Amino acid sequence: MRNDAPLKLSDYMTPKPYLRTAMLEPEGLDVFSVDENFDAAELSSRPWHIHGLAMLGHLSLILSPGGVGKSTLGMTIGVGSALGRHQIIPGYSGVRSGNALILNTEEDEDEMKRRLAGVLQRHKITAAQLKGKLFLKSLFGDNAALGQYNEGLYCLTETRFFEKLVAFCKEQQIDLIVLDPLIGFHNEEENSNGIMEEVATLLRRLARETGAAVLVIHHTRKGSGGNDTEAHAGDMDAGRGASALVAAARIAITLARMSKKTAKEEGIDWALARNLRRIDDAKMNYAPSSEEAKWFELRSTKIANGESVPVPMPFNMDAVAERKAAQEAAKDLKRIPDLMEEIAVCFIGDLPEGAEKQPDIVAKLQVALEVGRSTALDRLRLIPIGEQQAHKMKDGTHIWREKIGQTYTVHWRTPK
Repeated sequence: MRNDAPLKLSDYMTPKPYLRTAMLEPEGLDVFSVDENFDAAELSSRPWHIHGLAMLGHLSLILSPGGVGKSTLGMTIGVGSALGRHQIIPGYSGVRSGNALILNTEEDEDEMKRRLAGVLQRHKITAAQLKGKLFLKSLFGDNAALGQYNEGLYCLTETRFFEKLVAFCKEQQIDLIVLDPLIGFHNEEENSNGIMEEVATLLRRLARETGAAVLVIHHTRKGSGGNDTEAHAGDMDAGRGASALVAAARIAITLARMSKKTAKEEGIDWALARNLRRIDDAKMNYAPSSEEAKWFELRSTKIANGESVPVPMPFNMDAVAERKAAQEAAKDLKRIPDLMEEIAVCFIGDLPEGAEKQPDIVAKLQVALEVGRSTALDRLRLIPIGEQQAHKMKDGTHIWREKIGQTYTVHWRTPK
């Protein structure tokens, strides 16, 4: 039976020196021997909680600069996890329903609740739907370290907070733990690979002992990329500090603002583009990495107290590309009369009527227009197919194409 009591974190810094972050030695060497009984069909599926983002018993990272929307994305992921609704989480599907716990060391409880209210308002979710499924805790101003350096053992040892956290997650059957951000959960030197490997071991132990997917939000290096806000997109080495943390994680994604360059290239007004964010796979051990970025918009949402908060909403960049292509096509349509005249002068000449095979015309266009074969072919494809659809030129000449055999023939005729 689930317990709706709030998480208690008092007296959590008492160290437990008998628990070390070093990997435990195996009790024996009971190895798996491959024989004719091995059957791949009997293997269990990977325990994805959110496919491509979070796996039960494993560590995932979100690498993000400050102020990009990482905390509100973490809140949205938590709600989507609790309800098993992938539509809520931008860019992801296959979300399995499971209780979620969000711990934040940068925001107070009121701010966490405001962000939750925004997600509920935007997606028309009632708080009652989340009863016993979503748990929030602000650790703003607290020392929430999961480990404490023990000089006698020369390593990190788990704190009482770690123990209480594990106990709570087991009691409440938590499947997703969001830690926001990493720096709030340790007090160690980030640039030391040895120390960060111990921090990573703590996080992996948290995942193993609770059975939950542990999703850690981690800051990127300051100043990376200069004015290019997308420079770190998809870069697994963009995380601040030593690389041991990313090496330990099985999954890592990056979060970035849309740059002014991308907005200009895609023809997106900056008023919209400034609120667009991209998610890229940076490390993916258990699934193919996506070559395409996932985009979402931070959409301002007014909550019941009259304030507005940003909420991540899926944004379809494919629709932007299609609109851009349609705009380019519309421009070409306006240019068709001029392009037709340019094409015709290369092969019609003074002949009032005639026909010529398309490959021959393409070769002539390449020479006359000083363009490549593909450009010449694109120009020729502007000529409509079928006499009923013939294009009427300025001098009254009708021009069209007909497919004869394996190729097209271009026809033209000037009415008498």
